[in-house]
Amino acid sequence: MVALARSRSLALGALAALVCVLPAAAGAAASDGDALFSLERARRQQQRDATAASAYRSDVPWPAQGEADAPARWLRATVGGEWDQQKTLLSNGRGEPDEIAHDSLGGGTWFVDAGGEFFRAGAFAGGLAASYWGDEWEGSDFDAHYPSIAGWLDWSFGEGRTLRMRYDVGHARVEGDGFATTHQFGPRFYNDWGKNGVTELRGEGYVYDFHTPLPDYPVEDLPIDGLCVSAGPPSLEPCHSMELEHGDRRDRGGWGFVIAAEHRVALDWNDSEIRAGYHYQHYIPDGAEHHNQSHQIWIEGTTHLPLGFVLNANVALLYQGNRNLPSFGDPSEFAPNMVYEPPGIRRHDRIARTYVALARPITSNVSTSVEWYYTEHDSNLEAFDYDGHRIGAYVTAHFQ
Repeated sequence: MVALARSRSLALGALAALVCVLPAAAGAAASDGDALFSLERARRQQQRDATAASAYRSDVPWPAQGEADAPARWLRATVGGEWDQQKTLLSNGRGEPDEIAHDSLGGGTWFVDAGGEFFRAGAFAGGLAASYWGDEWEGSDFDAHYPSIAGWLDWSFGEGRTLRMRYDVGHARVEGDGFATTHQFGPRFYNDWGKNGVTELRGEGYVYDFHTPLPDYPVEDLPIDGLCVSAGPPSLEPCHSMELEHGDRRDRGGWGFVIAAEHRVALDWNDSEIRAGYHYQHYIPDGAEHHNQSHQIWIEGTTHLPLGFVLNANVALLYQGNRNLPSFGDPSEFAPNMVYEPPGIRRHDRIARTYVALARPITSNVSTSVEWYYTEHDSNLEAFDYDGHRIGAYVTAHFQ
């Protein structure tokens, strides 16, 4: 049974969605909503980048349009606590999807993000950024750490037009062991339309190298006339279909690309901003199991409320279709020591995500936020049909 792990532990392997946001000046924290939102925002706020590792990349700012507007260097650190309904489908299909998806854990998490523009010469500018994300969960074997480094080079040409080349590299560790190395690279084009907003067009490639191969499950059982006989003590696990070599088929390492567009516009009302976009993603893994493509649309808004509060909300709709047949059966059909058969249909998922956050500055450099994230994951395969909530409370210190 392939594992669809929790969003934080398989964020490097599943094709999730985020993109970078404009870091805000800490001195203007009371009036700039972006500065107030913390780790959960950095990971989930827009869900519009199909490359999953980007969920923990540094927030590189959109290009400045003039030397006077050049972004300062920034440092932001967030710590918080979260309650999460698990989305782990255990190997070999133990448990029903709803039962597993609604199991829950609590834990702590943190995110440090620093960088800035380090040179500007005529029409050219460039910078570096780094981030470090980690979490610790009570009773979990998926505590993870993910440091990353980003570099970019901008070329401004014409009025309000900028071409950027960006490269990111990161290395994830789970329970202290190397889990994956990620590379993301590609061009981005920005056009400033003045009062009508700013548009970003992006093409990006990415490569994932997973360091721990998946074994064939179960590794010690042999089928005899449709039954599994364990080489050791009697097994309570359902046996895998012998028609497939599951380890190789489920290898998530590979490469992919994203084509995306985003537009954001400031409103002359309550210091608000609306952002919306579309992305197409195609992923070609080493194993046939995870070869897929997806389409996603999303819309997001930020506005200021009385008493210094800032509200941010996002809705995203995604359709993802797999190219190949799955190597697992429906959990409800599993029985101990019985060989299961794959369903023989390709997986198609329709995913709706909602994110809402409420934040407030405490000082010009410190803010707090309470954030809620909900996923409704409808699939034609029972193993991937679930929903779940994540709630977090965070404190963020930001300097620029």
